[in-house]
Amino acid sequence: MAMAPLKTELGAASSKARPRLARASVFGLAFLAALAVFRPLLVTSPTQDLAGPLVEQLSAIRSLVKPGERIGFRTERPVRLDALVSREIVLYYVSQYAMAPAVLELACRGPRILAVARDDEALERVIREIGNCSIVSHPRPGLALLERAAPGS
Repeated sequence: MAMAPLKTELGAASSKARPRLARASVFGLAFLAALAVFRPLLVTSPTQDLAGPLVEQLSAIRSLVKPGERIGFRTERPVRLDALVSREIVLYYVSQYAMAPAVLELACRGPRILAVARDDEALERVIREIGNCSIVSHPRPGLALLERAAPGS
C-alpha cells in the first residue's frame, strides 16, 4: 500500500495563498501602470497652462531686448522666492527662460520692465504702481514691455 505524501498545515496554507498573492500582485501592478498612464489627465496644475503660451508670446518681446540686458519683472502680486510654488514664481521662471540671454530682475530699477498680469485691467494697475512709463510692446492682454520715461520729461 503506497502512502500519499503528507502535507503539513503550513504547506497547505501557503499553497492556497499563492494564487491570491499572485492575483493581488497582478492587480496592483496593473493599477500602478494605469495610474502612470492616466495621471496627466487626472491631475492638472494651473502652472502647466502658463508655460507654453507665455514662452511663445514672449518671443515678440525678446526680439526687442539686447542680449544680457537687465529688465525689471513685475506681476500683479509680489514674487516671493521663498514660496515653493505660486503663480508668480512660475511666471518669473518661465519668463526668465523665454527672455534669455536677457536677465530679469525682481527689482525694477532699470529703464525697462516686463509686466505680466492676468488681463489688461490688472496690467493697468501694475503700470500705475510703477508710474511714469510707456508701453513698448503689448503682444497679448496682460503682457507688456514697459519703458520708464527719462527723468525730467
